[in-house]
This record gives sequence, structure tokens and C-alpha cells, in this order.
Amino acid sequence: MGDRSGRETFKQMVAQWRGAVPDVHWRRFETVSGTMGRFRDGRAAEHWAEQGIFPMLVHLGIVPLPAPASS
Repeated sequence: MGDRSGRETFKQMVAQWRGAVPDVHWRRFETVSGTMGRFRDGRAAEHWAEQGIFPMLVHLGIVPLPAPASS
């Protein structure tokens, strides 16, 4: 997705994601994601996140779980 900034850009990203997954409020899955942010003058200035997309895609059955490595 690259670098994006601004409130309107964030709103567009959320709308785009919800458009791609309209029933998001009904799908349950667990994922681990890392989130970092920076505040300036008491307001959010930057935000970075790794969304843990692979575990979510496996959980939804979109990507098959990889077979365990054989020794």
C-alpha cells in the first residue's frame, strides 16, 4: 500500500476495506498484529501497522495452511 497520510486517506482506506469485506462484523478470526505510533503535541502524528494478513487469510480459508516441514 505504500506510505499514506492524512485523515481523509485513512477514511478512504477504511471504506475500501469495508467495501471489500462488507460482512466484516460477522466474521470472527484471531490475528496478531504489530502497531506503532508517534504523537506530537498530544495528537497522533504517525501510525504504522503490520496487519497479520496471512493468518487471517488462512483462517478464512482463502489460503491453505502450509504443510509441516518433513525432516
